[in-house]
Amino acid sequence: MQADAPEIAAEKFADPAWKATANYRAENFEDAANRYAGLDSTDGAYNQGNALAGTATHLKQASTIIVIDLKRITTPQCLKFE
Repeated sequence: MQADAPEIAAEKFADPAWKATANYRAENFEDAANRYAGLDSTDGAYNQGNALAGTATHLKQASTIIVIDLKRITTPQCLKFE
């Protein structure tokens, strides 16, 4: 990623995770949050919460996402019901 031009990197990346990260670094927090939401991973959920927190208007939603994500990664496998 070009350190001085995350906006350009965000346009060029095809990988959703890298595109989300480039948008985050460009301070396009809404777009970054939406892209992170599409990733099915604990990293994606954590980063979505950070991006939402960056907008300042979504702090409650961000904290909820982070708490849910932490519960997902701290619940022992034997207690998970699928």
